[in-house]
Amino acid sequence: MSGDEGAGHIARLLARCPMADFRMASSRVGATGAISLAKALMAGNLVRLDISDNPLTEEVAPALAACLAAQPHLVHLNLNDTSLTDEGVQEVCKALVGAAPQLEVLELALNEITPVGARAVVMAVANKQQLNKLNLRENELEDAGAAIIAKALPTLPALKVLDLSANQLMRPGVLAVARALATRGGAFELLSLDENAISENGIEQLRGVLKAAFGKDSMLGPLDENDPDMADDDADEDEGDVAMEGEEDYELVAALAKAKI
Repeated sequence: MSGDEGAGHIARLLARCPMADFRMASSRVGATGAISLAKALMAGNLVRLDISDNPLTEEVAPALAACLAAQPHLVHLNLNDTSLTDEGVQEVCKALVGAAPQLEVLELALNEITPVGARAVVMAVANKQQLNKLNLRENELEDAGAAIIAKALPTLPALKVLDLSANQLMRPGVLAVARALATRGGAFELLSLDENAISENGIEQLRGVLKAAFGKDSMLGPLDENDPDMADDDADEDEGDVAMEGEEDYELVAALAKAKI
């Protein structure tokens, strides 16, 4: 079964037979079907939820947020390629702030997330002490969004994998992330930054930060598709001061303070 009609049939089954592990990825489920599923899944006790690669759009966010808010045992959430956009991501992440305290994996790739949505992601993960993987691949974070994500990294002691590939990042953004990981300490396995526009100088600095912090730079993923020719950040720019859009976000600061950065 696939599409909204199939999702509707499955939703009716879920209402009678709750599941802890639910996957309906790449099934052409749109907003209508996803809303039915979200409502049905509220009756369960989810541990894993994967509805990736479906055209959900931000229209599904209120129902999905309500579902997630009722999941105290969720450890794996995959919403890759669901067209949530900033609007949907903000609503979903707001629900996660007070839910899923044992969350280990959060996948939000390919959702058109900008620095605006990045703030919501930070607030959602700031208290997730078990989070070991955060996937934000192929969004629109740019350096400002990367700097925002970096603020959460010291609060995530279990984080092992961070994917920020294909986010229009340059030297300032990737160095903000690397330096945040360096202050966090602990083991780290994979930092994916391919398909960005990091200059050769930026890559050299990036490796230097990682080596100084971890004694090696082997956790840096391949950079085969990185395009240094697109970089324009090698002027006299202080990569430690990445401009963030808008005024001070006091709500974000409060969330990070509560998580004891």
